Amino acid sequence: MRVLPRSLFGRLVLLLVAAVALAVLTSILMFRMERSTLLNRQLSETRLVQLQAIRAALAGADGPQRRGTLDRLSADYGVRIIAESERPMRGQPPGGPLMQELAERLRERLGPETEIRFAPRAQMLFVRVVAANVPYWIGIPVPPRPPADEFPTRALVWTLVVLAFLLIAAYGFARYLARPLRDLNATVE
Repeated sequence: MRVLPRSLFGRLVLLLVAAVALAVLTSILMFRMERSTLLNRQLSETRLVQLQAIRAALAGADGPQRRGTLDRLSADYGVRIIAESERPMRGQPPGGPLMQELAERLRERLGPETEIRFAPRAQMLFVRVVAANVPYWIGIPVPPRPPADEFPTRALVWTLVVLAFLLIAAYGFARYLARPLRDLNATVE
């Protein structure tokens, strides 16, 4: 029983398809890892700047119009702001290296009193900040994760295009390389 094709064209096609399949699989896996890291980094940097702006705005929110200021800031930034005196603790401490890294970066930039809590039911990340000696919990909506089984269709299309070009190239190489053998066979006959 033969596993490899007998013809030169078949062997070239098998070799090229295996090489392209390995390259595409590696590229897709690396792309997903880099994309995930980049999106998480961008989300955390964006949220960090947003939290700094909210904290600066909260520093001037005292007096009777504080509730109105909190509501306006919540609507403007698309977050939920709650004074810690109204609700002392929200959610559970987040786990995982990504969230630990985010917590450390928030503490570095916003101060050591900064805490992070995750509310899975509400799909919000609550960050405790202190502005003008008043602690607040700022609830930031967590974007939904893209489905893990999502296969990039663009990668599939490009893979098929590359395979088509490689098949044409393999056919041309096989014809060119086999010409002396055809000529020898014709001479022998």
